[in-house]
Amino acid sequence: MDQGGFDFRKPSDRREARRFEPPPWEQEAFEALKLKREEAEAREAEQLAEAVKAAEHAVQPVPVAPAQQPVPVQMPAQDAVEDATRPQAVVAPMDEPPKKAEVDEARMIEMMAGLAVETPRSRSMAMSVTLGVGGFLTLLGVGLSVWGVMQTAKAEGPGRTLSMMLVVMGLAYAAVGVSLGYRALKERGVL
Repeated sequence: MDQGGFDFRKPSDRREARRFEPPPWEQEAFEALKLKREEAEAREAEQLAEAVKAAEHAVQPVPVAPAQQPVPVQMPAQDAVEDATRPQAVVAPMDEPPKKAEVDEARMIEMMAGLAVETPRSRSMAMSVTLGVGGFLTLLGVGLSVWGVMQTAKAEGPGRTLSMMLVVMGLAYAAVGVSLGYRALKERGVL
């Protein structure tokens, strides 16, 4: 097969992906974030160093009785560092039932007013207009269709074609009207 002179077995000459650089308008935010991360890492390193120093000062020699076998001594400094760096789970006391969040009445009224602003307005006026337009188009379509059928019976020759077009247009108007009414009633929840 002809591959257009391209050898698929040879790797392409792709360049390595460029390093991400933030857009100029967000440069300050990225720099601030970088400084925060560096400060957090520095604080973490200081806390770790303080924990190690505190653990080293807490080390006291363990007296060993000569008649007993030597007991392997654990390094208290290492245990203290592990305890200090291990994440601690917060456990609530089991004897107290959980408290309900208490919200005063003024705060509740404020929250409900905010919710009322965020909820979409009722579109009952739009629904009424949609139903009205749908009904009008349906009646217009039925009227045009009936008129077209009556004209077809009376017409001869080219007049018959025009009257049949009137019937088709009437049916199209009626279909659009019924469709609008159906959608409006379905959105209201009637259908």
